[in-house]
Amino acid sequence: MTRLALSIDNLDRLHHGVVAGHLFDRDGGIIGSHKADWLLLDRERRIHPAHCAIRWLEGGFCVIDLCGQTLLNDSPLPPGPDVPVRVGDGDCLQVGPYQLHARYQAGPSDQSFIRGNLDDLLKPGRQALEALLDSSLASPWHPVPRTASLPVDICTLFDRLQAPDPLAALTAPQHPAQLGASALQRLIAGGKP
Repeated sequence: MTRLALSIDNLDRLHHGVVAGHLFDRDGGIIGSHKADWLLLDRERRIHPAHCAIRWLEGGFCVIDLCGQTLLNDSPLPPGPDVPVRVGDGDCLQVGPYQLHARYQAGPSDQSFIRGNLDDLLKPGRQALEALLDSSLASPWHPVPRTASLPVDICTLFDRLQAPDPLAALTAPQHPAQLGASALQRLIAGGKP
């Protein structure tokens, strides 16, 4: 049996007490803010008591705009009152402030995304970690054996990189022989600038 799963994409707009998703079977249902199959409430009160209907018509799910404010797939205009519009897999419905993502499901399925609370939706928690660890992709960790090495004196590493000290060059007396030479010639000769 084909079902339509609608879930709220913009969870940051979710009003307290609103369920983040709903599963419609071929009987369809009403989405709205009062006595609806999927009760949606919002802070701005933009959702009507009977905002839109989901119906199974001619072999597919359709949305029927009941208030003139239901948008499909970022359309700037609603489809018109009481006009059924086919909802495809992956489509997005705009109902008030909520963006509803549509997914078709065949047969009985896991309804945990509908019945769980908001914390379970946002933080998969320990069950997801345990499932990952139990998966065949997870393998035990084996440390790489280290070869024995002698401790390194850090000063010996930096002795090789001795560069001229710019502060010492400023305070060093200048030799008269080098006054006529350009800075580039002094650098080529290995001298200090």
